[in-house]
Amino acid sequence: MIGNVWLRQLPYYASPRMGLILPEGRAVEILETADNWYRVRWAPKDRAEVEGWVPAQWVGTVNPVPQTIGTPTTDQ
Repeated sequence: MIGNVWLRQLPYYASPRMGLILPEGRAVEILETADNWYRVRWAPKDRAEVEGWVPAQWVGTVNPVPQTIGTPTTDQ
């Protein structure tokens, strides 16, 4: 997360807040996208995993590690 943001029940600002703020710097798993929103999963230390929607503008993404990594070879 690139900022503190409320977790919401549905992917729009009028949707009820779920009572949790995702803190800046927290890693989340993106489960789904809808317009400019992401459905994310987060595992807080003090409670069970939660899922909800956050505006995409507050989520920074990183490139995933490839499933297979090739080994360089030299032609003889």
